[in-house]
Amino acid sequence: MKLSKERWSKAAIGEVTLELKAGFSSGKFELDSGEIAHLRPMNITNECRLIWDSDTKYISKEVFESNGYLQLKAGDLIFNNTNSTELVGKSCYIDKVYVCGFSNHMTRIRVDPQKLDSYFLAVIFFHYFKNRTFESFCRKWIGQSGINRDILSNIEIPVPPLEEQQQIAELFQSIDTSIDEVEKQEKNLQKMKNNLLKDLFSHRKLFNHHLAYKDFETVRFDKVALNISERVEPKK
Repeated sequence: MKLSKERWSKAAIGEVTLELKAGFSSGKFELDSGEIAHLRPMNITNECRLIWDSDTKYISKEVFESNGYLQLKAGDLIFNNTNSTELVGKSCYIDKVYVCGFSNHMTRIRVDPQKLDSYFLAVIFFHYFKNRTFESFCRKWIGQSGINRDILSNIEIPVPPLEEQQQIAELFQSIDTSIDEVEKQEKNLQKMKNNLLKDLFSHRKLFNHHLAYKDFETVRFDKVALNISERVEPKK
């Protein structure tokens, strides 16, 4: 990849996006389970990845519909607009359609595809968040900070030619894909380890196909360990 930064320009985010749309507060309508998730800032990790965990909240279809069917589609970014100062600006790229709502502490960003590659914008946002660039744009009040849509719209970003944006985006996307694969492999190996330990020390005393119940013997601990009692002088 050969880049020519001489051709790079700068533009305000509002000049290269089609929409900056805040979500809605669900408040007392939030549910612990359901079909329609309502994303909150904690659904974005500090590595700017979207996660679904046991703390994810849900809303009814009626609440979802009454708030304009706000949802996410491939190519969107969601931006954490209100949080503690160091967490404002954590964002994530949306890779497919999600029929879900999102909090008023988050802003949905849709880029103008004629001007900006959305994954390239995600790369910029990741850099700005990790380098705490967003902090300088925050409005601060007691307990939290925020970047509203007007401020966000006026933040300048570098804008290379579209083909260079796409090259950069493809590189980082391939890295993120590799990270996902490694994390998945780590989870699978951890699951395997836990299952082996469970079998090994269960009443069945199995260890895959390597050991069977007859291969084990139960003994007192003092038969296989030395009892060493040494006096320790506290001053030493």
